[in-house]
Parts: sequence; C-alpha cells; structure tokens
Amino acid sequence: MQEQLLATLYEKYQHTAYVYVLGLCGKKELAEDIVSEGFLRALESLPDEKEMYFLWWLLRVCKNVWLDFCRKQKKIADFAPEDYASQADVWESVLQRDTQKKLYDA
Repeated sequence: MQEQLLATLYEKYQHTAYVYVLGLCGKKELAEDIVSEGFLRALESLPDEKEMYFLWWLLRVCKNVWLDFCRKQKKIADFAPEDYASQADVWESVLQRDTQKKLYDA
C-alpha cells in the first residue's frame, strides 16, 4: 500500500520538487538525490497521510534535507586536513606580502 502511495505521489510531485531543490542547490545530481531522500522522509513523517498537504510537506522536508547536506559539507570542510596545511606556509605567505608591500611603498 505504501509503495503504491509513494509511486503515485512521486509521479504527481516529482517535477515540482526537483525544480524547487534545483533552485536551492544548483546541481542536477544533488537535486535528484535530495528529492529522492525528501520523498522517503516526507512519506514516513506525513501527519495522517493526507495527500492534500503532501506537496507543502515534501518541499519543506526537501529543504531540510538540503540544509542537512550543507551543514554536513561545512563540517567536513571545516576539518579538512588540507585547510591546516602548514603554519610555516601561512607565515611565509604573510611575510612575502609584507615584503612586497614595503617594496611597493618604497
């Protein structure tokens, strides 16, 4: 029963949700993944399985899935080892810019 409901709702609202999420993230593959995940989560958490509210609920869930993805990517980027390359490299870059500024001023 739930698989049939999911298939019906997917056919009806997939394109609208995809266009909405594509506007949020700007990447086709990511939008497809988010819409798929959004459909599953929306169907699992839809209050009283009322189809008349499903599109609104789906778009809200898709936005939350996208925000979760963004937060996850930010955490990964914040702790990426390449961001903390070498203090010596950073210090060398600062000194080089300072030297170049002094030469320019002179």
